[in-house]
Amino acid sequence: MDDSDRATHQEEMARHHAQSRRIKALISTGHCHYCTEPLPHGGLFCDADCVTEYDREMEIRGNQFCPSCFD
Repeated sequence: MDDSDRATHQEEMARHHAQSRRIKALISTGHCHYCTEPLPHGGLFCDADCVTEYDREMEIRGNQFCPSCFD
């Protein structure tokens, strides 16, 4: 493993950690946190596409949705 591989691996791990912290900070509201579709049984997102898009927007906006959630 060379320096480039190590850097890529570290970046992937940091991204995964950040995503995991964002999703864990969410509270079930009965609606999808991305598209607001009603959800049964306390889910956070209605499907994998909404998780992906939510994460993408959070990354673009620099966690501006709820800065205090990520302290």
